[in-house]
Amino acid sequence: GGSRLGPRMQEMAGGGQTPEEPPALRKFGLGAAWLAFGAYIAAVAPQGDYAVEIPLILGAMNIPPKDDLSPVFVAAFGLLGLAPLMFAALFAPLKPKGQSLSPLPFCLAGMASGMLAITPYCALTSYDSSLPSGEPTGLLGALSSRGFGVFAVLSTLLAFVFALGFFQPNTINGGSDFTWDVIFSSNLTEFGKQFARYPSVNIPSVDFAGLWLLSSKPLYEDMKRRGWLNDGSDAALFASFMAVPMLGLAFWLAVRPPLKPAKAPSASDKL
Repeated sequence: GGSRLGPRMQEMAGGGQTPEEPPALRKFGLGAAWLAFGAYIAAVAPQGDYAVEIPLILGAMNIPPKDDLSPVFVAAFGLLGLAPLMFAALFAPLKPKGQSLSPLPFCLAGMASGMLAITPYCALTSYDSSLPSGEPTGLLGALSSRGFGVFAVLSTLLAFVFALGFFQPNTINGGSDFTWDVIFSSNLTEFGKQFARYPSVNIPSVDFAGLWLLSSKPLYEDMKRRGWLNDGSDAALFASFMAVPMLGLAFWLAVRPPLKPAKAPSASDKL
């Protein structure tokens, strides 16, 4: 017992904080989620014909997108390209314990493969409870900037407005004058049909939901390090940022305060 207590007391005397060990449950849980998503793609998701699926994906990437695709799916598909960059903005300043891997390759790969690329980085990462020495630089620094956060908010809001049908020509019942909630309900119904039929709609939609849930841990860690959360006592505040998929995350990137560099221990701290 004494051999373990000595280094711990020395570290506390030096003003340091003991790194948080990664919970095995979180690591294995993320690994299981990664395998489950792969199994879902292979065995559960609807199977399709490449001759049909590839035009659907290309249609979702068009500007404007194809009219026969549900705006709900088009919005989620568009955010799949933005979400990994928002993850990079969260990962960059967190100072993972003993982690020499940069999050950037994982997040850039996530723009094509979503949570299949980002989940392994989350599983391999455990966060040191001390603050990093400063903000990141280079491309990670640009993604961590307030300017990117504002861009993420505007892009996410645009996607949600598009999903609600505000940019869609009203073709319901011959173009009758319906309110936006009726149009959105129709879009949601059409999305459900396409989700059940086409893997090119089904799999990205599940991926979008998975990334939303996956963002909870790095978002919590970033909010805690910047002084917005105090050991779980501000659960309602954290829940408000997680309530709307990706919008709360984007808003946090736009409003979060800068990190304060870790202070060197003073002489009085060492006494």
